[in-house]
Amino acid sequence: MGCDWEERRLDCQFMDYLPDLNHRNHDLMSRVVDDSVSLIQRLDIDGLRIDAAKHMDHVVMRRLSRIISEKVEARGGARLPLIGETFVGSDGHNEILEYVSEYELDGQFDFPLYWPIRQVFAVDQSFGILDEAVFEGNKHWGGALMSPFVGNHDVPRIATEMAGNDDGAWGNTADLLADGGTSVTQESMIQRLAMAQAFTLTQEGAPLLFYGDEIGLAGAGDPDNRRMMNFGPFLSANQQQLLTRIQAIGQARAAHKALRGGVATTLWVDDDLFIYGLQAIDGQQAIVALNKSDSGRSQDIPVGVWGMPDGDLTDALDTTRNVTVEDGSLPIELGPLDYAFLVP
Repeated sequence: MGCDWEERRLDCQFMDYLPDLNHRNHDLMSRVVDDSVSLIQRLDIDGLRIDAAKHMDHVVMRRLSRIISEKVEARGGARLPLIGETFVGSDGHNEILEYVSEYELDGQFDFPLYWPIRQVFAVDQSFGILDEAVFEGNKHWGGALMSPFVGNHDVPRIATEMAGNDDGAWGNTADLLADGGTSVTQESMIQRLAMAQAFTLTQEGAPLLFYGDEIGLAGAGDPDNRRMMNFGPFLSANQQQLLTRIQAIGQARAAHKALRGGVATTLWVDDDLFIYGLQAIDGQQAIVALNKSDSGRSQDIPVGVWGMPDGDLTDALDTTRNVTVEDGSLPIELGPLDYAFLVP
């Protein structure tokens, strides 16, 4: 009682049976960090997620970063990124950056981008909101390793927000994609969920895919958003179709460097159509085209001024879709709720 998670975020207790550790105690800090490093070495993990960074003193992340550098990286180990979680609103860029530096966290989860992602794909607001959020993030993040995401364990599932059937954290919110048996009954919802991931997984940084979002798992707020995962062969046709789409996005991202690390340039944006170019450090290019309208869209996009040469492009998600850049112009044709990854 009387504990504000912002004003007293360092000494506030989440529950009366969960007292904080005093990380200013040298012996305790040494034990926590040594245990972490032991697990890193024994399990050969690729990175660490630092939970609730703003609820810990900076000394925690700074010591962890230094010891990892000394005991893992300096002995021949690969760079092990530290990604923090600081829950903020859409304007929380500066608060996030308080914990990011060469001697602390490498980056954090991109909450300022998360909220516009939800507004656009779950609530159907204008793509302009998303474009502005990406631009604002680019002004702040610099070399930080940010992690864009569609959902996580602290917020309602995007499938539930999209369906508008939230029955409360302790309720029994219906799982629409789990229904339907062997018939696809939620095509529109599947396409919107996949498009949200198509955008998120082509952003700079280290995108997060929260378990269950790849099958459209339902869930209201915590703890309902932490339901048990379901796997094949026990998936409905709805879940399997979404999973197949997400797998295709991941495979395209793995196959094309520009899709997994390219610098983005907006080529076209309006309420329902968002097209951006991605260019990797070695010059490889790709174009991401998203149409969230219930109607098809046709648009000529000037790509020559961005640096895309004339020539043929193929959709990495559907190799039967081919387009040609001619005189610096790209004719885009997308069906309803359609998206494409166009690559040379």
